[in-house]
Amino acid sequence: MSSTCAVIVHHRNFPDVLNTVQQVLSQGVAPENVILVDNSEDHEVRAALEQFTPQGVAVSFVGNDGYGAAANFGIEWVVTNRPNSEYVLVSSHEAVALPHAVSNMTQYLDLNPDCGVVGPVLLIRGSRAIWSSGGQLTKFGRRPVHRMQELDRPTSCSWVDGAFAIYRLSALTTDRFDAQFFMYYEETDLHMRLGKKGWKVAVIPEAVVEQDTNGAPPYYVGRNSYLFLRRHAGLLPAWLTSVREATRFCLASGSVRERRVRLRDYVTGLRDAIAARPT
Repeated sequence: MSSTCAVIVHHRNFPDVLNTVQQVLSQGVAPENVILVDNSEDHEVRAALEQFTPQGVAVSFVGNDGYGAAANFGIEWVVTNRPNSEYVLVSSHEAVALPHAVSNMTQYLDLNPDCGVVGPVLLIRGSRAIWSSGGQLTKFGRRPVHRMQELDRPTSCSWVDGAFAIYRLSALTTDRFDAQFFMYYEETDLHMRLGKKGWKVAVIPEAVVEQDTNGAPPYYVGRNSYLFLRRHAGLLPAWLTSVREATRFCLASGSVRERRVRLRDYVTGLRDAIAARPT
């Protein structure tokens, strides 16, 4: 699989990240085509990665400017050091691909030259429950939501979950992750921008990946959902979604104190997004 490279973004998930690396290698991606980008900013983690990362895999250490910034660093490494590559896998440190996922995804890209990014059906590890089979925007409000149904054929969508996706490198010539999102919504934003330039986004059932997830911190729900909607849907949908999400945090399970803390963090994120200059 010499035309495929992989960027694995890691933040303080050692030693589990080594399982992610090994699974990527077992999928047929050559070690010299894999870069592990660590933004843990932790000397002990750095020493461990330097000692235990499989031979041939590049390891780079960057400041913690978020998932998108680390992914961009890895993509730029691919462009500079593997310029003849066709595809680049971007994976989080907790995603584990089931057999043949990568080869099935790259084969789909081979057969569909208008597709810029393809994702797998993403499962929650241990439960086999579907976390995402692609994403779409709601008809009213234009809010991004995951699809969670089984698929029987490749399916177009508005975006795929950023935990594990393969990009056509040529689609990333001018578009990369927007680092202002830091985490959460950065892939949704990128995939929407690719779609506006004519690239298709798809999920295929022949590729299955498992991951652990704890959801998104309330601060980034408030901040990034507003930033995303302000850019892609307009001011009114951004405000409507803000009200909806604030109500959801008020009615969520947990003690009164827990709900207040989550709502406070959400409102802080929303306030910071409103204060930011729209781009």
